[in-house]
Amino acid sequence: MKIRSCGSVVGVLACASVVVAQGSGGAANNQHLRFTQEHNWTFSTIGDVGNAPAIVPNWLTTPQNPGPTRPVASVDYEYRISTTEVTWGQYFEFVQAYAPVLPTNFRLAIGTPDELVPHLAPPLPSPIQFAGAPGGVARFTLDQSRADQPATSSWHFFARMVNWLHNGAKPASEVTSADFETGVYDTSTFVRVPDGPKGVSYSTDQDSHSPGSRFWIPSMDELIKATYYDPNRHGEDEGGYWLYGHSSDQTPIPGDPALGGETNGGTPNQWPDGQHRPLDVGSYPDVQSPWGLLDTVGGGREWTETWREGELEFRHNLRLLMPSQAFFALSTSELGRYGFASPTSGLFTLRLAAAIPSPGVPALLSIAALGAIRRRR
Repeated sequence: MKIRSCGSVVGVLACASVVVAQGSGGAANNQHLRFTQEHNWTFSTIGDVGNAPAIVPNWLTTPQNPGPTRPVASVDYEYRISTTEVTWGQYFEFVQAYAPVLPTNFRLAIGTPDELVPHLAPPLPSPIQFAGAPGGVARFTLDQSRADQPATSSWHFFARMVNWLHNGAKPASEVTSADFETGVYDTSTFVRVPDGPKGVSYSTDQDSHSPGSRFWIPSMDELIKATYYDPNRHGEDEGGYWLYGHSSDQTPIPGDPALGGETNGGTPNQWPDGQHRPLDVGSYPDVQSPWGLLDTVGGGREWTETWREGELEFRHNLRLLMPSQAFFALSTSELGRYGFASPTSGLFTLRLAAAIPSPGVPALLSIAALGAIRRRR
């Protein structure tokens, strides 16, 4: 599997050392910034516990129905978020480990039209394809040319991947079914009830990750804070929110990063004619959230744990999505925008959340290392 430079020790330092930050904030000025690495993912620790919330439109708000607002992203604990989205190469490791215990009815659920990426773009079939089951064990192949692009899968499959990571990311030779079906999410709850109250179907999925989880699918609050909240937004220790995830209120510039582009986001009308649109994660290492996250403008739409709760017909039907995506309009990346989808949809990607490591696990970048970071105002 190919690992992007931002996923290595050297790459983390490099990604953190070139930060585009407008105004007084940004990752270069975040005294809380520190990184760790587990299972080939680089994580940023999200601190400044108890931060003030942002006030955004309610999850059920539409342009036709403005509705009430709601406070979001005030988080009263430390946690970690992966600096990039899960790649096909990383997802393939999970698929290979799952293969020996993969239920027969799931063998064709990876690489079928349900796994198209990206949403609202010309269909790209999954680079992971089912290649038969010699000896009764499913086999898969990976198109290595797309190994560093954001992986897309259903919420349910990503939940199984998170279970596997929580249980030690064991190789195929050591796994049991329990490594994928329990731990963070109990997959036996993943049931669709076709005839619920008022005749509306609903999901019985476990609402949120279990206590003691090492990894999980982040909540909307956790992702919004990691993307938009800056502890120095209005000056030292004066926190606040940027409109966009690249530590700025200015619309990001679409385009090739070698030509000054800040995002692979943007509709065909917004994308510069004749320029290459990179799809690999971490293609814009100079463009970061205040917590050092990459691809928070552009990239893929990211799953969250949060249900789109409200009226009965929406309850336990749709999980919320962070809205940014490569082929979407740039305005969809703004603070307060969101998407939603059935947890069975295979069109969306994931940015992992993780617990704070136990004492003794070294950070790859500490507060002391920030003195070497170039500060841009």
